[in-house]
Amino acid sequence: MYRHMDETEIEIGRMSDLRMVHFYNLISKHDEVGAIAVYDDEDRQFNLCALDAHYDLLLEKVVTCYQRQTDRNLIVMDEDTRTLLEAMMQEGRTSEEPHFWGDVPKAKLMKTPRIDPGSYLDYMVIPILRYYVRELHHLFDLPLEWKYLTSSWHGRGMLEGSANETAIHMPYRIARRRSGEYDILIGNYLGKTHRLNIQIVFERLALRAYFSCPPLGLNGHSIYSISPRERIVKEKTSISVGEKVFYENAETVKALEPAQKEALQERIAQEGLTQFFDTAPETTEAVEFPWGHYWVFSVADRFGDAMQKQDVEVGYLVMEDRYDIVRKQSFSHIVGKKNKVELDARCACGDVFVRKDTKKQLQIAFEDTGYSSSGRYKEGYSGKYLVTEIE
Repeated sequence: MYRHMDETEIEIGRMSDLRMVHFYNLISKHDEVGAIAVYDDEDRQFNLCALDAHYDLLLEKVVTCYQRQTDRNLIVMDEDTRTLLEAMMQEGRTSEEPHFWGDVPKAKLMKTPRIDPGSYLDYMVIPILRYYVRELHHLFDLPLEWKYLTSSWHGRGMLEGSANETAIHMPYRIARRRSGEYDILIGNYLGKTHRLNIQIVFERLALRAYFSCPPLGLNGHSIYSISPRERIVKEKTSISVGEKVFYENAETVKALEPAQKEALQERIAQEGLTQFFDTAPETTEAVEFPWGHYWVFSVADRFGDAMQKQDVEVGYLVMEDRYDIVRKQSFSHIVGKKNKVELDARCACGDVFVRKDTKKQLQIAFEDTGYSSSGRYKEGYSGKYLVTEIE
């Protein structure tokens, strides 16, 4: 799959010093949403709200430019806007966390991984793509059941199953574009020579899947997202065929019941993963995805005069026979009280891989979280690997 930047993305990327920034509320049909008006030193102007496609990109660019600007007093802005940007800066500077889950005994920090990332692609990505391929078949009234095992080798392999007692074989290829972003090509879709394209993206508060099959005119997306303010997970799916909406759904994902959550926490403890989760019942929520993985997230509120701050930890959890995988993210979420603009700060992200075969290794891949990384995390850990043997 190839993706081209549009004109707005290119112009946002060219922004440098800021001349004016204004965060404000925009009244939409259903709610108030955050919006940003920006002028830069070359008189480029942008005015986007949270419902627009490139809002997050513009917000990140504004924060990056604000951080780098030598004299911020030259930027024209109201007090509420300046307070939010300074709060984000302060959160990043004062973080004392070298990494965000405590010490890992006898661990060695390395510049290269010891566990090959290709060897755990199957456990992280294939359950998701198998789920969506099966659901897409069901929409065409073709029941599809998978074989338990999948033939694979480092992102390439064969999906095997049956539909109406007919054997199904779908070759696939997975390409890791960047951290948390995977492009997948599946052949022999719907028993023909069609290709199905799927993109899976793990974001800070969302898991996105995009799929398309041009010969059939099929396009769609499925998005799971965490709302820190409401402490819920929402799911939104839309599929169209030939420019006609074929299926659409939007709902709140049911959280695990107390007994289910307790059983999950016991399993996390048995697997030796407790240190990677804040499992205090009063602040922790958990949901199970339809493909068998989990989101475990906690939100702790802190209040200021002009804003609400939330300390958020999110763990995407995979527990299999040979591997445990945790994609763990930790950050502060800042929400203005007078407007709906939201900022993230003090960010850290690591992919934890626990190998349970005879080698018994634990590896953490510390990701670069960009403009909002805490200073010590970015300097000491970002882009490196923590490796240790486990008992």
